[in-house]
Amino acid sequence: MTEVDVSLTDYALAAECAWFTYLLAALRGSDSPIASAFIIFFVSIAVAAIAGGTVHGFFLDESSLGHKVLWPFTLICLGATALGGVLVGTALLFPPQPVTSSTSRAHSHTSAI
Repeated sequence: MTEVDVSLTDYALAAECAWFTYLLAALRGSDSPIASAFIIFFVSIAVAAIAGGTVHGFFLDESSLGHKVLWPFTLICLGATALGGVLVGTALLFPPQPVTSSTSRAHSHTSAI
């Protein structure tokens, strides 16, 4: 193992994010947009940390097949993390509005147009 400290830190981060994901999935009572956004966020961090930890621990040589496959995959997962962050922010800024009778009437009126 080449960078033991970095790899173990990445694997610990992955375990923590997996725990958060489990708690969110187990505790959410309904299909909450914010819970789903946080699940996407934490799962993508966990997968990126596992892949990144593996690269730092075993595939530091940039010419190795493991590095060529896992490092771009790590960066793609980090892009998914950024998307998850945007989804979390969107869910916080624009919470779902409860459907009321006046809202449903207005919606049915606009859908008829």
